[in-house]
Amino acid sequence: MSGRGPVSGTSSGPAGAAPEVDPNEIERIVAGVHYDPHSVLGAHPCPDGVRVRELLPMAKTAAVVLPDGRRFPLDHLSEGVFGGTLPLTEVPDYRIAVAYPGPEPGSTGPETVIDSPYRFLPSLGETDQYLIGEGRHEQLWQVLGAHVREYGTDGIGFGKVSGTAFAVWAPNAHGARVIGDFNHWDGRGHPMRSLGGSGAVRAQRRRRHPLQVRHVRPGRAVAA
Repeated sequence: MSGRGPVSGTSSGPAGAAPEVDPNEIERIVAGVHYDPHSVLGAHPCPDGVRVRELLPMAKTAAVVLPDGRRFPLDHLSEGVFGGTLPLTEVPDYRIAVAYPGPEPGSTGPETVIDSPYRFLPSLGETDQYLIGEGRHEQLWQVLGAHVREYGTDGIGFGKVSGTAFAVWAPNAHGARVIGDFNHWDGRGHPMRSLGGSGAVRAQRRRRHPLQVRHVRPGRAVAA
């Protein structure tokens, strides 16, 4: 399974300016201590259309790619966060075309298309969270750790997506990030979100590779 591929399609011009976001929110996301990075990142309806923000550390350019081939370049907002507003009436199925600096000074490497881990809903339900918090969940191995999931429907948008969802019990952490060889053991691009007082943390990624979950500072309950 691969979450990357060559870029193709036609440009639809730049996305509109993304609504301003508190710089402190971005700082907390980049530091890995934001309790809910999904509330800032990913696609969200807004008065002017659909706001998209993505965390792409060290990227040089980024664009939203739609199933019909339209592309909307995103602006670099701050510290590896790119964003823009799409002139659409509902949140679409989408991918991100991203390019990183090339080997020569000032050059840009080839674009690849990746999925966004911030467009998926939590895989841990409210009942699971409640039972975990109560200490009465009898099948933790089915909801915590890493599990392959499928999302989407064949023939709609980009079709089915197969990837790995992560959840970890981390009641004394300020934050948690997934690291593995899929992100070169650099978890800056994959912070997890808190699912409330249960202490569970959840994240989603497309590929299956060795990984670790790294806690960021002891302190309070976290989930993503």
